[in-house]
Amino acid sequence: MTTSDDGQPPIPPEIQAAAERLREGETLPPITVRQLLTYFGAKRRGFYVVEYIRDVLNSLKIKTDPDFQDLWIDSDIRLVPASQSEAFAEDIAEAATEVGGRDGGADNQHATGATTGNTDYGSRDPTFRIGALEAANREVVSVKPDEPLSLAITRMLAKDYSQLPVMTNSRSVKGIVSWSSIGAGISLNNKGTEVRHQMEKAYIVVRNLIEGKISVEELGSVKNPTDKARSIDRVADLTFFEYVLIFQNPTLWERIELNGVNREEFVVNLEKIVEIRNEVMHINPDPIEKEDLEILQKYARFLQRLRNIRATAQQGSR
Repeated sequence: MTTSDDGQPPIPPEIQAAAERLREGETLPPITVRQLLTYFGAKRRGFYVVEYIRDVLNSLKIKTDPDFQDLWIDSDIRLVPASQSEAFAEDIAEAATEVGGRDGGADNQHATGATTGNTDYGSRDPTFRIGALEAANREVVSVKPDEPLSLAITRMLAKDYSQLPVMTNSRSVKGIVSWSSIGAGISLNNKGTEVRHQMEKAYIVVRNLIEGKISVEELGSVKNPTDKARSIDRVADLTFFEYVLIFQNPTLWERIELNGVNREEFVVNLEKIVEIRNEVMHINPDPIEKEDLEILQKYARFLQRLRNIRATAQQGSR
């Protein structure tokens, strides 16, 4: 993040103007979290973006009410003097209770940043609350593998979606059904009438590259030593980051038999995937940027090609 000549972070003109209006005693209309981010030239609330915004707001002695970090990206906030009580946050918490029937007690106050006088950001819980996720603000739309294909088509048309996840429960994704997969099925004269007949299956390609190549003891050697409660009996028991540790190890890399692939380049790209994955899954609830999505799609195809090439080579050697 760049700084001005005096070493301070640059202040967006919209924020400077808002601060001046607040000093004159005005009450500013609500804006959304997304609007606030655009003032700072950002699309998502990454760590450095959040710190940048906080530094600017603190320098002007203003804040957002409720705190911008804890909400869904299209939620309303107001810029207010830093000394002002958080009445607007309390209004939002009350409205959320009325609409969603959620508990308006201490947990809800924490989720909206509505605890009075809480400006110690260093002690804040770094994880996002459920209310910050779009999925908490709308129903998750999916279909099951054995449901009629006509149901998937109807839901995609009604929601203007190009695809739907195919799930047996909230934690088990079996694949994706899309206009593309349905079109491919029709072109191949696939007459199956259930979703499973026209879906693209989900494959864990990184895991598949390791499966059967590394012993249980070696898998356990990359486990986080502080995670004593978790046992490692198979590749699926590892975290995504632990997969990366396996690929980083030259000895284990040789065992995986990705001949002709440069290990250093492979790991650098995989670490980028981990970074994007962690932001999306654990740190940042905001919509994934198009560039990051393209990186994920291209690397998934690359890993799938590696898997297919190795499978073909193994069949040829038999």
